[in-house]
Amino acid sequence: MTGVVAARKAQGEAAFESALERDFLILLDFDPMVQSFEVQPVTIHWTDPTRNNRSYTLDCLVHFEDEHQKAILFEVKYRNEFWREWPQMRPKYRAAVHYGNLVQRRFRIVTEKEVRTQYLENARFLTPFVRREPESPALIERLIKVITELQQSTPNDLLATLSHDRMEQALFMPALWFLIGTFKIGVDLWQPLNMKSKIWAVHRSAPHLA
Repeated sequence: MTGVVAARKAQGEAAFESALERDFLILLDFDPMVQSFEVQPVTIHWTDPTRNNRSYTLDCLVHFEDEHQKAILFEVKYRNEFWREWPQMRPKYRAAVHYGNLVQRRFRIVTEKEVRTQYLENARFLTPFVRREPESPALIERLIKVITELQQSTPNDLLATLSHDRMEQALFMPALWFLIGTFKIGVDLWQPLNMKSKIWAVHRSAPHLA
């Protein structure tokens, strides 16, 4: 499977060569701790013990908002492929670790175990709302004001506090998901997100990937 993810944080084209890579790029673009990322950022060259020239192109380079955190070079691999190809890939991974040490970057391998989580499902749901910013700042202001007063609530209870009219409540829904997706209203994204989820007022973004 190949294609391109519409990603705001991508440096260049956010192309993918597997469904797992696509899902990983979606996570990177959603994660508040990620500043930017680049797909296939560098090709490493080295000579193996038989003096043959080898090369290895890394999947992704990720930079973080925290300037003190090292950038990470990622390899994205299905677990069954990882173990099946381990003898062939081990020298490449060693070369990647060595290269990372030279340029002050970490090297990390991620599989579907780390990528395909409830967090990803929530990111998929919230991303369209994040990309379509609400047209009415007044809706945002009212939601922030009420959740700040309540401190904790649920989507159901928050909307009920804002209005008893179902139609008017529906107008607040996209803005509510936008605020949750931009981490201006807190929620545990490692749990299923629904109208009964616990939400709370926050003052800064919560970390995820690092």
